[in-house]
Amino acid sequence: MTATIGIDAPALHALVSGNALFDNVSEQQLVTLASAVAEVRQLPVGSYLVREGEPAHDLFIVQEGELEVLKQEPGRADQVHRLATLTRGMSVGEVALLDAGARSASVRALTHARVLVLPIGRIEQLSQGAPSLGAQMKINLANEMGRRLRTTNEMTVQVLRAKLDEAETRAEMGKFLTRVLTGTCLYMFALSAT
Repeated sequence: MTATIGIDAPALHALVSGNALFDNVSEQQLVTLASAVAEVRQLPVGSYLVREGEPAHDLFIVQEGELEVLKQEPGRADQVHRLATLTRGMSVGEVALLDAGARSASVRALTHARVLVLPIGRIEQLSQGAPSLGAQMKINLANEMGRRLRTTNEMTVQVLRAKLDEAETRAEMGKFLTRVLTGTCLYMFALSAT
């Protein structure tokens, strides 16, 4: 469910005051950002805000509720890992500011949630103007960090899978050794009884 939204800069500032993405943003920039909010999206429990692999066109700010960030294990559609839990004032979809890649994870509502939707195209339109050399270098660094973040997410899931496989192997070995010891004890008991 969506609704048109009008949010003022003070309300937006209060919402994102603890979010590092908006550190050092001026009052004028907050007014501009507030004008970029296109809608408020209501999410019932269990519904998806975005799904992994979808095109990334929007940045979202959690206004109410809790959301979970889920990463699917490569090649195993039934294996999904929770990477993070998002609460009021936190943002998701920031990597879309850096590149036009697909969503690197899914986001699902843990509780009833409400999020502000900021289209990336609208943010870019409102931010027109050539950046300074220092700003361009920061943008380039941010692009590289975005690529690294996507790679880190993939590697995290692979490491979790390897650790889970190792734990499952150890559990099976423990069961096997328990059976061997139980069998040996029963054999020894039967041998001593005869």
